[in-house]
Amino acid sequence: MGQAVFPRLMCAIVLTFCLGACGNSAEQHSAPTEVPHPSPSVGTQKLSYPAKKVMARYKATAASFPNALPAGITFPDALPDRLLEDNYVAEAGVAEGVANFYWRCAWQDAFLTAASLNDQGAADAAFEKLATDWESLPFYQKYVEDPDRLWQSTALEPAARRDFRPLERDFHNGCRFYLEHNVHSDGRQR
Repeated sequence: MGQAVFPRLMCAIVLTFCLGACGNSAEQHSAPTEVPHPSPSVGTQKLSYPAKKVMARYKATAASFPNALPAGITFPDALPDRLLEDNYVAEAGVAEGVANFYWRCAWQDAFLTAASLNDQGAADAAFEKLATDWESLPFYQKYVEDPDRLWQSTALEPAARRDFRPLERDFHNGCRFYLEHNVHSDGRQR
């Protein structure tokens, strides 16, 4: 993989999680102008596939995901509509990236919720998923170029020291797709 600073795959993943269903078609396909905190590069392969295959790749990834989601959380049945538009061509890894980042967001939510409730056992279990399982996922191994471990050092390590603000900021800025599909038992959106 090359030394990409911010390749199109990362832009597509950021758009998926940050923009939600808002904006017009031109806005949905433009690159973000600002990154809220340092992000690792996500390498791409030169392959691409049309939107009609994106859903199939996503469903296959979700169905065979190697690590469990937190109790009560499931992968959504559908991707955001903008990834399924006829004129959208996804690079290799986009559908897989959506599922993998959804998994990470689910465990961030589990950790932040447990920490806010002072449930140390649940917080420790969720933190362990983020600290060890994230980097071992096949998607991470294949596509993420992060030799400096930026997400771990800027979001996860502060949380280990009980400074949850960077991880909360990352969760709220980067987990829109997850947030759109999950609500608390009392009906509030997470």
